[in-house]
Amino acid sequence: MKKIVLVVLLVCAMSSVALASPLTDYSKGNAALDINYRNNSTYDVNAGINGVGKIGESFDGKNNFEWGFTYGIGNNWALQYRQATPKGTLSLIDDSISQPEEMSRSSYITAANVNLEAKTRLEEYNVLYKLDKNFSLFTGLVKASPRFKVNAGVQLGWEDNYSGDLAIQGHDKNIWQFGFVASAPLADKLTAYGLASFGSDYRNWEAGLGYEIAKNLELNVNYRDMKVDNMTVAGISTPDGNFDVKTDTKVKGWGFGVTYKF
Repeated sequence: MKKIVLVVLLVCAMSSVALASPLTDYSKGNAALDINYRNNSTYDVNAGINGVGKIGESFDGKNNFEWGFTYGIGNNWALQYRQATPKGTLSLIDDSISQPEEMSRSSYITAANVNLEAKTRLEEYNVLYKLDKNFSLFTGLVKASPRFKVNAGVQLGWEDNYSGDLAIQGHDKNIWQFGFVASAPLADKLTAYGLASFGSDYRNWEAGLGYEIAKNLELNVNYRDMKVDNMTVAGISTPDGNFDVKTDTKVKGWGFGVTYKF
């Protein structure tokens, strides 16, 4: 159903009517600020050594804020910056352990837990060019940075608790993307818009609706489906050689936000 909604909105966005949102007037000095609250219903991770033997896990997606800024520089050109940090959590162990009769109360583990948080920081630096009133092309750099945090804890007896965190900051992955953005009014003050972009080990689809509540101010609801592959989490050195831990991330979710044009 979500894919059908996405396709319908993209088709509407490419229809031959005047543009309204996102920013389409690239006259020098025109700008738009987008702030979005994303409910990531899906955060899937596939990890493996040197990109093979990957094991997939479906994390519980967590909400996060996204934002972007577009600035017109004239002659149908604009510059854009966008940032998002989708994340998810996974509980690997969460057990209560019964007391062995032969052990004292203070010397055995009564509970243990291992929780994993994964996130991917995404930054985009784009250049946009407006082809006509309905359609713009863009290209730019996507910087994807994976990060994992492990929290583990045990309880000995009834009183002693031990816990710790291990954070792993992955390597930045730089991707050159190409895409398009388009929009079309559906009714008075109501606009549909869509975006699609592709790059090596990367793809992103977005579609949404914007409603003007005041001059230069809109409320938005949108859906995003994004995937980044082959990000390096860490390097491992062994007597048999060097290996990289690689991970893929796939994120889906609805967003709600505002756009202010000035």
